[in-house]
Amino acid sequence: MRCYRELGGLREQPKFEGARMIAIARRILLEAGAELVAKGALDAAEDVMCLGYDDLIAFEEGRAGDLRVKAAEARAEYDREMTRRAVPRCAPAGRGPRAVGDAATAAVVGGIVSIVVLDGVFAVLFFRLGL
Repeated sequence: MRCYRELGGLREQPKFEGARMIAIARRILLEAGAELVAKGALDAAEDVMCLGYDDLIAFEEGRAGDLRVKAAEARAEYDREMTRRAVPRCAPAGRGPRAVGDAATAAVVGGIVSIVVLDGVFAVLFFRLGL
């Protein structure tokens, strides 16, 4: 019991360190956002949070296009997602089930993260990912 009292708090250490790393990454990204504002690529430093790593690398390489438009589109999608009343049952952004093909050959493909409700006739195929 004495050992648990002395070391029990260590179970929270990984979570604390993870939260600290996220805070450091956020600070670095906001500094990068401030640089992009200074270069005229973004309107606000916080807009960098709406961009992906690939967008930032593409900007540095001179092939990014308009970062303002990309940030605005991502912000609009975020705002739309925040209006949801429930968390989706599958992964969004193309990683979950989606319909492919035309009406004659339609299929639903994608990786299901949790239970999903689908209407219609479906063939369910299982495969291992080698994990």
